[in-house]
Amino acid sequence: MASFLPEELRTKVKERLRDARFLAREMRASTRKGQDSQVPEGVDHAAGPTGLVTAIADFSDSALSALESVAIGLLSSDPKAHFGNASAYPLSRYFDGESASAQTMFARDCYFAAKQILLAKGISNPHLSEELFAEAHRLAAKGQQPPPGKVADPDASLDDISLRAAVMATAILRARPVEAPRHIDDAANGRMLDSNVYSAAALALAMAVASYHEDVTVDDDIYPGVCAAVDARYALFAKALASQDRPEDLARVFADLIPHLP
Repeated sequence: MASFLPEELRTKVKERLRDARFLAREMRASTRKGQDSQVPEGVDHAAGPTGLVTAIADFSDSALSALESVAIGLLSSDPKAHFGNASAYPLSRYFDGESASAQTMFARDCYFAAKQILLAKGISNPHLSEELFAEAHRLAAKGQQPPPGKVADPDASLDDISLRAAVMATAILRARPVEAPRHIDDAANGRMLDSNVYSAAALALAMAVASYHEDVTVDDDIYPGVCAAVDARYALFAKALASQDRPEDLARVFADLIPHLP
């Protein structure tokens, strides 16, 4: 890890590589869509200018993915956190400790978990910002920290956990770290889901479950069950998150679900 570099700079390097890769993949997808609609049947899609553009995009995607892997290995404070299943940690990991390192962990963990959530929803090229997840942590931290002189309660009640999770979800929605796509096409239910609403609800609910149930560990893959719950209650989550100045509304939705998950 390049520990001599400030954490903010390391994140910026990773972000710019991800931005370039996203554009390469979008260019490739757009070019192939144009080929499918315009090139007559039997014509070689790899020939001509469009084939060249696709080849360049393919190369760029592969090269940038390799560079991102190298960057993660060199720049990330915890490279292992970028691979495998997304882990759900208690809220205390991010909001009861030293703010700088907690913000870094929050941004990194939420970025990876949200990306896995969107991939599972059928989004092939999600574009998320680790920097904006860090901004969400900053927005949420004031409402999460115990008052001066008061130690955080390790045995927080269901209502306390639900409210803390609601504050966190509201902060994520304000930061809007999912930059593309804006919506998830839930064709099976005939609706469009706001990507940031969905991700904020799923991330906060998963952390609330991990905070409430002592037997939930980081090795437990609880996100499929959490996402199923968000699917079932999406309209309630969207309505509650719309009133961003009233996290209590969202906390009640969380409190109804947490005891029954994972």
